[in-house]
Amino acid sequence: MLVDANMRIVTHWKNVGPYSIEFTPYISFDDSDRRFSGMSGRWYPMNTTLITPNSTGTTSFDMSSLQLDSLTMVNIS
Repeated sequence: MLVDANMRIVTHWKNVGPYSIEFTPYISFDDSDRRFSGMSGRWYPMNTTLITPNSTGTTSFDMSSLQLDSLTMVNIS
């Protein structure tokens, strides 16, 4: 996939639990496993989100902060 500096990756999350959750997911384009295991790669923080019980939320990452010509993998942890 060719990378355009105006691209934004958006993820949708659903909280099916009884409590609100606040978290900051991380995204990688060169690490195929989890953030703190095995192969090492570069991880970038996405925006923090708070999702109340039985509702949905989104997080996003603007590709303009990277200098990639293309990518073959997107991993969110």
